[in-house]
Amino acid sequence: MKGKDRCVHLFAGCEEAAKEDPGEEEKKFKDVYLQVEEALPPGAIQWQNMKYSLCCRTTITLVFWVVALLLVALAFYLMILFKDYNDALVMNAGLDTKCPAKPLAPHLVYEDWLKPPKQRAGYTHCFCLTAL
Repeated sequence: MKGKDRCVHLFAGCEEAAKEDPGEEEKKFKDVYLQVEEALPPGAIQWQNMKYSLCCRTTITLVFWVVALLLVALAFYLMILFKDYNDALVMNAGLDTKCPAKPLAPHLVYEDWLKPPKQRAGYTHCFCLTAL
């Protein structure tokens, strides 16, 4: 309440003085006159007077940096994941695969399909071409 009383005391005469000038009506914000002053630089704040202890401030800073680093790590992981996915799609197309002259057995095609995408020989593409 001490701060509120100080503000009321500071702004007590402002409204009456503003009513005298008709140009001041344009400066109202929701029927209240506001006075803006330059903020204090962050170095002038006395952190000891804040309600946060040194331990709490340190914890907040640590949590902030951990979350930031996790987001960066997640972004790199997703970039690698999508790059591998894109490479797998390109390899699954198999357009540059040399197909054998004779038709492939379905079990060979299935075994090739079960391999990791970068180790596949592209037999699925050849099998689909012979099935058409």
